[in-house]
Amino acid sequence: MFSSLQDNKIFIQRFLTFFVIFFIFVYSILHGNIFYFDDIPREIRHKIYFIHDGRILSELLYILLDASQSIYDISPLTQLLSILILSFSLTILSAKWKMNTISAILSLSFIVCSPYFLQNLSYRFDSLTMGSALSCAILSIAVKDENWSAKTTLYKIFWSLCALNFYQSSANVILSLIAFSSLIKLYNSSPRITFSYFNRNMIFIISSLLLYKIESKIIHLQIYAQEHARTIFKPLYIIKNLFHLSENALSEFGIKGGHLEEILGIILTISFIRMLHIFYKNRGTNSMMMAFGFLVFAFFSLTGPLILLYHPVYSMRTLMANGVLLSIAIFFNIGPQPTLYKNKISIAIATYTLFIPFIFSYLWGNALHDIQEMNMDIASKIVEDVYSISDGRPVIIRNLTHHQPPLGYKTPHDIDYSFNSMIHFQDSTGIIDTPVPPIAKSILHHRRAIAERDFLFREWDFSYFLMKMKGLQDNAAFIPELLENSEFSKQEALNIRASCSYDAIIKRRFYNLYKRDNHIVVDFHRECPHQP
Repeated sequence: MFSSLQDNKIFIQRFLTFFVIFFIFVYSILHGNIFYFDDIPREIRHKIYFIHDGRILSELLYILLDASQSIYDISPLTQLLSILILSFSLTILSAKWKMNTISAILSLSFIVCSPYFLQNLSYRFDSLTMGSALSCAILSIAVKDENWSAKTTLYKIFWSLCALNFYQSSANVILSLIAFSSLIKLYNSSPRITFSYFNRNMIFIISSLLLYKIESKIIHLQIYAQEHARTIFKPLYIIKNLFHLSENALSEFGIKGGHLEEILGIILTISFIRMLHIFYKNRGTNSMMMAFGFLVFAFFSLTGPLILLYHPVYSMRTLMANGVLLSIAIFFNIGPQPTLYKNKISIAIATYTLFIPFIFSYLWGNALHDIQEMNMDIASKIVEDVYSISDGRPVIIRNLTHHQPPLGYKTPHDIDYSFNSMIHFQDSTGIIDTPVPPIAKSILHHRRAIAERDFLFREWDFSYFLMKMKGLQDNAAFIPELLENSEFSKQEALNIRASCSYDAIIKRRFYNLYKRDNHIVVDFHRECPHQP
């Protein structure tokens, strides 16, 4: 693969080029010093519990890193390690597919430089595990398979099982890369040989998924993981999952608007048409029809096994395979051995296409930084207000918000599938119920390839852990909004607000804080404007 000294120089050059490109791509996240959703409780608890989510290797990785079962924040080293191993795996894959450096960089970089993979790279802890999952998925395809043997199958199953044990959604990437690899095989071989090659690849991924399913039965999964691992085989349910997940996946390519997203969609469409024409011109009608079938398979792979789940997680991070589509399109647009002399136009188009995800990346990083800055400021004020209004005595806190339950906890029948609908704008009174900075609001409202919600005011316990980061007193208990508790029910909190019956109130720009006895309500509606 890289045997001679000259080849080793090419390997190092290509590896370093990948690493520099990915570093620039992720820089906005590193510069923003983002604490993403699950980072906050992990930062406070120093626990990961990956094994109970069916992610054994993710657990083992952090045990090795910290030499204990407690974890500590080493970001941005986690993101840097992630792009390091991704650079290595893509360099290996590019060698297997006999790409020159221009083709490798301009086509394969999209596998990492995808707007949706930005969410995976945003986690301070999970960026390394999800990057490892993607890297193992790539290596499962990078295994030499010109002369397929039992050893080939075992190596592929090994790497795919590693990917699934780091992060389950990597199955989508493996399926997409099988389509990519089969298209390359078809370009160099007959349809009969390619069909046999595709079937062997499908056998290894199906075997891996079945083995992983058995493994997950042995492991004691926590309730959240159990719910999201449940499979269903009702045709109508599967079709609904496929439709809604595909709609979210293809938002990156302009089906919900956004000029840059639409440009990506246009480039994708034109490149695929050109690819089919290349197959028809060079390989004939049968090859063109088979190539079209592999393209359809690649589109279905965006959702992959998620369509079979009773409660699939509707989130950017689960749609890891989006970048593979662009990789396929650009690869067949520029070819495996492009040169600046012969392929000026196609290289220029590919370079511009690769530049677009970087725009998304810096929009994403700036939006998250602004949201986090406001969240931290509000959390600090709540901590001070709770201490002031309680005189430091034991209290129980409840939030009241306008939010719907998180996407991952809802069924397809209940979900509002527009990510950006989670951001509430000014109503007729001029009140903004969800604190989102103007810059972030503008970015998230107009972009469709990136989407995020304000994580301080989630219905679960994220706001509690954020307040703990800001020094919430130890004798303050917190009850998530969707949970009931006999000591302080949600109905009691609603009654305190509705009747304005409290001992004290603190009014802020984004919330009112009411105290009655040892109960505190943080009301982001601010619907009790006066003090009795």
